[in-house]
Amino acid sequence: MLTYHIYSFESNELSKHEELLTRIINRGYNVPRFKYNIILSPRIKNSIREDLMIKYPNKSYLILAFSDKDANIDETDNASIAREKFIHTNNGLDLLNDSSSSNVLIDKSAGGENELHFPINAESKILGMCGLKPHDPGYEITSFVSFYPRIGSNIIDKLEKFAKTSIGNEEIWVLAISEHELRELYEKFGYVYKNKVLISVTTNNGGCLDEKLENDIEASQDFHLDVLVKQL
Repeated sequence: MLTYHIYSFESNELSKHEELLTRIINRGYNVPRFKYNIILSPRIKNSIREDLMIKYPNKSYLILAFSDKDANIDETDNASIAREKFIHTNNGLDLLNDSSSSNVLIDKSAGGENELHFPINAESKILGMCGLKPHDPGYEITSFVSFYPRIGSNIIDKLEKFAKTSIGNEEIWVLAISEHELRELYEKFGYVYKNKVLISVTTNNGGCLDEKLENDIEASQDFHLDVLVKQL
């Protein structure tokens, strides 16, 4: 059984689990980081709010997909090992019929009635997550990671429904590193390619300075951002 929790980044529960969320985000982002060797620094280096560029915590949100089964994930497990454990533990999980909103719970910080809490051994139960932050115009996806087949599309679907029905947003943007070959994935989710932006390595130690990126990011070469958008 799956349960989805939606929090605002102002939530004390997210702050309480900062270290856990940092590991999970970095675990997911390390897959393209090590595969393509373009981005040299981990996704979260300083703090989640700083590195995800969350300027308005009360207007930024995070959805997490929790399984009720414990996959015994170790802190040192990489994404491949975590994925194998999740698949083995959650064998037979029906995501094709997971379109109902009845298993989506909204924390008080995000407009719900009650305060939500992470389950015990949460790291072994989080199959994926995705963030949403203000973008001019609309909102922008951030910190999107998944460790189970099809869970990513379900997370995106439920986050989009929340954006439209709960915060009145009808436009979501994606800025994805072109060289990580993520454009096709987002196009499958219904996002439309708009343009490509060059990000240059501007310092001797491989640092990048660009308003679209967080501080302290290091890269081995110049790279590009694919810009996509979806009207809800």
